[in-house]
Amino acid sequence: FITTFKDITVIEGETLHMEVTFLGIPAPVVTWILDDQPIKTSTDFLVTIDKDFSRLVIPEVIRDDEGEYQVILENEHGTAKTTAYITVKR
Repeated sequence: FITTFKDITVIEGETLHMEVTFLGIPAPVVTWILDDQPIKTSTDFLVTIDKDFSRLVIPEVIRDDEGEYQVILENEHGTAKTTAYITVKR
């Protein structure tokens, strides 16, 4: 990882942006995880993955979005991950 994200607190209803940048050859497979469950792109979770960065946007945070978020990078040379806890307040 070149940059990661940190534990943060957000207000319910706000937009949350998390981004990581990385370097890997070959380009790694990127997986976003919330509380041990892979995150799939939907209207609630917008995931962008490029060759050297990945971003997760939650357009309108709800209480269920609180939890431990991880980004896992994997390629033939190994695995790296970063973790942060997101707290949602009313």
